[in-house]
Amino acid sequence: MRWIIVVSSLMLSTIANAAVLDFENYLDIGSLQYNALIEDGYVVKYDNSKRFSGWGTSNPTKNGLVAVDPPYVDAVRLVKADGGLFTINTIDLGNVSQTIIFDLIFTGIKQNNQTITQTFTLSDLSNNTIGIPMVTFNFDNFTGLKELYWLGSDYANGVGYAFDNINVTEYVPPQISVVPEPNVIWLFAAVLPLLGFRVTNKNTKTPIN
Repeated sequence: MRWIIVVSSLMLSTIANAAVLDFENYLDIGSLQYNALIEDGYVVKYDNSKRFSGWGTSNPTKNGLVAVDPPYVDAVRLVKADGGLFTINTIDLGNVSQTIIFDLIFTGIKQNNQTITQTFTLSDLSNNTIGIPMVTFNFDNFTGLKELYWLGSDYANGVGYAFDNINVTEYVPPQISVVPEPNVIWLFAAVLPLLGFRVTNKNTKTPIN
């Protein structure tokens, strides 16, 4: 007997509750310096009690940015506060060091502990004169993550970077149901009346005169 695996269109909607982490609730964190940033049910944390610095809404050219000052040999981690799964779509990054070109390596850890990596290069911004220009980077298939962390590739030069507007969505695994193939259903429909006839005949006794 053959069966068909069906995922309904409703179940294909595997993402919900989108959020953009813009950190605008953290005003003037250059002076406050937080170890963990909590927003919309997500936690962004620096390893080994290191602290973020940056700018809140008080600086119009650096609105909502969070900076990771050099050296950044420890990872920055993103998780859901409730331990659930999520998808990351985009992130805005800026080169605080400006004159140094370097990479940020992002690693996603999935529910089954498989990992996926993607590298973004922060370009030379030495010609910039106003604020820190941010560039939006897109993630490829970073879905069903229980954790995301990222590290820089250039520790020796003490480079720094800023991040903002992390676009994430809650991830709900699709529910898969198994149903018989249509011709199998028709076969059952044809056979069941015959089975009923046989059972009826078997249980019918001829009266004895």
